[in-house]
Amino acid sequence: MCEVIGILSKNKLSPLWFESFRENARSGKDGHFLRRGQEESWGIAGYLGNWAVHFGAGGKEKSGKAYREAYEHAMLSKSGILIANFKRTKESEQHILSPRIYGNWIYANTGRIVRKDAVKEAGDEFFKCLIERLEHKSPRNYAECITVSVEEVREQHAIDSLSFLLSDGNHLVGYRDPSCGAENHELFCTQAKDVCILCTSQLPGFEWKPFHGGSVMVVHRGGELYEF
Repeated sequence: MCEVIGILSKNKLSPLWFESFRENARSGKDGHFLRRGQEESWGIAGYLGNWAVHFGAGGKEKSGKAYREAYEHAMLSKSGILIANFKRTKESEQHILSPRIYGNWIYANTGRIVRKDAVKEAGDEFFKCLIERLEHKSPRNYAECITVSVEEVREQHAIDSLSFLLSDGNHLVGYRDPSCGAENHELFCTQAKDVCILCTSQLPGFEWKPFHGGSVMVVHRGGELYEF
């Protein structure tokens, strides 16, 4: 299970958003916390000036102190865009720092991309290829580029209902796989004054709009939102 959130804000962030996200992620849709053999991991990434950076990552510390320190650091940085994720994983799985950073891009996803001829995942390979394509495109062409890239990777690998968030520091982008079921790897969007949030769960205090399967949302740092 993986939950992701992307926040684009022109003003001060609220710690309640991060705490609500953590609470939703830890409980999950089934209302249960960690099960036997599971542990949690999380990460928060954003921008210091024009540099993509990690503000913190962890998981085994149950009190949430390290998580709070990370999002407080992120809030003080005045990063206009933040992406965070929260996962429940098997204790035997190797922890990989996430959200991932590639160049000046940050990305985080739900679902998996696995090579058809092996157990090895191909997610990073896909996102690096996608980012290299997007760097040469206008944001108005992001949707087409993402759709084509997903179709290509689906022909080569097995995709487990992929949805993701990514950012280049000027835009926050969200995508929901058309193969996702009605309640599988959901993404929601809310936009209020000076803030836009894309998230896999609906935080309290906002009116949320669900992503339709195959839809792409691109939010500019200035606050303009485009849906494709």
